[in-house]
Amino acid sequence: MIHTHLNAPGFRLSKIENQDWQRNWRRFFRPVRISPKLLILPVWEKLTSHAEETHIIRIDPGPAFGTGQHATTKMCLRAMESFEAERAQTLLDVGTGSGILAIYGAKLGFRKIEAIDVDPEAVRWAERNIGLNGDANAITLSGTGIEAIEGRFSLVCANLILGELLRLMPVFSRLVETRGHLVVSGILTDQVERVEEALPATGFLAVHRLYEDEWACMVLRKGDE
Repeated sequence: MIHTHLNAPGFRLSKIENQDWQRNWRRFFRPVRISPKLLILPVWEKLTSHAEETHIIRIDPGPAFGTGQHATTKMCLRAMESFEAERAQTLLDVGTGSGILAIYGAKLGFRKIEAIDVDPEAVRWAERNIGLNGDANAITLSGTGIEAIEGRFSLVCANLILGELLRLMPVFSRLVETRGHLVVSGILTDQVERVEEALPATGFLAVHRLYEDEWACMVLRKGDE
């Protein structure tokens, strides 16, 4: 029999200076230039003069997803810019998180915007961010589940994980108007094919793809019915 002797794991305790941890993390959240048209600005940062002709979104991220730092959020925001000229557009933001996509929709001129999230904490932070940007009157915010949403929209944005996107494809098909668009993100580059395989059954056609790091964003168009 072979006996193996393992040393007991060790550990060490040390003291660190007490800090305001809830505020200290803010140094990691800095202004983000999403595109030539859009700058994401933390609420505690001052606006610089060089950004006067740019859309500015002020964000107090809290615990909600969607600060503009993550590639999936960046790509959704960039994809939305292609619809700026069509001022009669209507928008549904599914899983709004911080509210950033709905806020940008208001700045791009969408006339009717609904933002939904089933997480009450996300709704609370989205409400704060919407107020920070002066868009409270343009956006209807709620904790309504997507299955309960009625009506049809010219653009639906959903930054979700693959499993949820695939599950909701029939719902998206119901909510996107004919010749309207669906922007989906939250998927990895090697998952794009899975989404494409689900399109024929739902009437969508992929018209544009964006890639950043290991992430992908797809712009889908709803065909004639």
